[in-house]
Amino acid sequence: MNIKTYDLTEYKSIMWRQTSFRTISDALMNSNPNLVNVWLPSAYSIYYAFQANIADVLNGKDIDTAVDEMVATVEAALASYSAQNN
Repeated sequence: MNIKTYDLTEYKSIMWRQTSFRTISDALMNSNPNLVNVWLPSAYSIYYAFQANIADVLNGKDIDTAVDEMVATVEAALASYSAQNN
């Protein structure tokens, strides 16, 4: 969230009319700034690769091959994210 949003007239108007929105905003502003949510780029593709490879291992796939494929997926996802954001 952009902190400058709080200065916008439109934002102030919505907060005055919709108190439930203000509750969410107040909770965010009053939260501990030292707590950070875990975030991982391309989380869905990484999650899917892990789930698929785990299922494949349970069905007889070589575990080293599965690990190599999971590593390749994670590295590709992080490289893609880095290329798009640097």
